[in-house]
Amino acid sequence: MNEAMNEKKSRFELSLSSVAFVWSFVLFIALSAGLLVGVKSWADEATAGAADTAAAGSLEASPTPAVTPVSGRVAYLPKNSDAWFARYQLLKSAKRSIITTYFIIEKDVFGEAFLGLLMNKAREGLEVKLMLDARGSFKLAHGLLGKDILQDLVEAGVEVRIFNPFVANRLQKAVIVSNHDKILLVDDEYLVVGGRNIADRYFLDPSDDPEVYFDADIAVDSVGVANAVRRAFDDEFDLSRSNRVRFERFGNWYTHTWFLNRAWQAITERMTNESLSADTTRVFPALEDMNSIKGGISYEIRWSPEQANVSILDNLAYYGWRKEITEELHRELDAAQSEILMMNPYVILTPQTKEKLVQAGARGVKIKIVTNSPISSDSYMTQAAFLIDWKKILKEVPGVEIFVDRGPSKLHAKVFAFDRKRAIVGSFNLDYMSDRINSEIAVEVESDRFAGEVADAIESRAVNQCQKLSIDKNHFVGPDSLTGYEKVAKKMRKNRILSRWFRKYL
Repeated sequence: MNEAMNEKKSRFELSLSSVAFVWSFVLFIALSAGLLVGVKSWADEATAGAADTAAAGSLEASPTPAVTPVSGRVAYLPKNSDAWFARYQLLKSAKRSIITTYFIIEKDVFGEAFLGLLMNKAREGLEVKLMLDARGSFKLAHGLLGKDILQDLVEAGVEVRIFNPFVANRLQKAVIVSNHDKILLVDDEYLVVGGRNIADRYFLDPSDDPEVYFDADIAVDSVGVANAVRRAFDDEFDLSRSNRVRFERFGNWYTHTWFLNRAWQAITERMTNESLSADTTRVFPALEDMNSIKGGISYEIRWSPEQANVSILDNLAYYGWRKEITEELHRELDAAQSEILMMNPYVILTPQTKEKLVQAGARGVKIKIVTNSPISSDSYMTQAAFLIDWKKILKEVPGVEIFVDRGPSKLHAKVFAFDRKRAIVGSFNLDYMSDRINSEIAVEVESDRFAGEVADAIESRAVNQCQKLSIDKNHFVGPDSLTGYEKVAKKMRKNRILSRWFRKYL
C-alpha cells in the first residue's frame, strides 16, 4: 500500500518542501517572540493558578456554566472501518444539509471521496458548508497545492472557509492556533464527533496497515444536540479570520470534478464488491489492499436502545474564551467517587488539571491514564515533554496508574469515563494547546451503558496493548524501557530541551 501511496505524491513536492521550510522558520520566530514577551516559569504558573502569559492567553474569564444536557440516541465508534461507514452512510442519506469541519482532510482516496460526496450533495441542492484548518489541511488550503479542489466544490455550491490565523493580532500565538474540531452534522439531526480526521490512517484497520491510528468517535441522533453543534460551528465559520474560498472568475486551469466523483464511486465499489474493476485499480491502486472496508455498504449505525442525556462541549479559547470542555472535565474530576479513566494521545497536564487529579486521588478515587509511548506517538516533542513529566505524575497523584502504548499502531483516541456513569468523547487533548489555544469539540453522555462501553475500551487497551509504568526501585519501568525505544532515542534527546521551552505550545 505504501508504494501505491507514493505514486500519488504531488508534482509540487519541491514547492511544498520550500513552503514548509518557510512555515517552520516563521513558527520558530513567532514562538520565540512569544517566549520573550514573558512566558512564566512552571513554578510561577502553579502559584498563579488561573493567570497565564500573554503568549498563552489570559485565563481571567469567569467559569462557563454547566451545559444543560438534552436527550438523544448515541453510538460509540471505536473501530476505524465502522467510523468511515457511519460517515459514508450519513453523507449518502443526507436530505437537507451537511455541516462539517476537520483539522485534517488528506488528499488520499478517503479525503477525495469525502469531498466528492460533499460536491455531489451540493449539486443536488443541499446546504453544504465545509471548514478546514489552514495548517492541518495544508495541502488543500494552499493555493498552489490543492485550493483548486476547494474551488471546484465552491463552483458546485459548497460554502468553504479556511481557518487561517495569520491575520490575528498577536503573531506568536496566531501562527499555532488551529481549528482542531472534527464535526460531521447531517440534516440538523445526526452528528459524528471524535478524534478522527479524514484520511486512510484513521479508517483502515491494523489488518490493512499495522501502523494505523487507534481512535474513537461518537455518533448522536438528536435535534437538540444538533442545534448546539450548529451554533458552535457558526461561531467559527462566521469569524472574520476564517477566509472564504471563492471560485476563480476565469475558472480553474484544471478541474478535479471527475476525479472527486471517481473517488467516492471507487470507495463505494470497494465497500460493495469483493474485487475491483481494472479501471478502479488503475486510478486508485491503494484500494486493492484495503480489505477491511469490504462489505461496508450494508453497515448500519448501532444506536443505543434508550435515550441518554447528551451535552455538547465547546472550547473556543483563543477567540472568545469559551472553555466548556476544560471546565466540565474539571467538574467531573471533582465529582468522581470511585473511578477516573482517561485515554489520550498527548499528556502534558496543566497545573489546574494536575491539581484536580491530586485531589481526586486523595479522596481514594482510582485513576488510570492510558497514553502513547515514544514508539507509538506521532509527536516526538510531546513525548519528550511526557518523558520529563511521567515520574512527577506518579509521585504526586495518589494511586494513579499510567499505561503507555507499545505500538506499532498509534493511539489517537481522546476519551474519558467517570464512575462508569458519564463519558466524554471528542477532539480534546490533555495538553496546553487544547486547553488554552485551539478550538475543540466534545460530547458528554450520561449513561451507564455508554460510559461502561467507553470504560471497557480504555481498560482493554491498557491490558492488551500497553505497558504499565512504575517508579518502584525494585521494578522500575519507564517509557524508555519499551522494546524499540532505541530507534527513537536520538530524536527524544533532540526534542527534550525544545519541549521544555515550548511545552505551553504542545
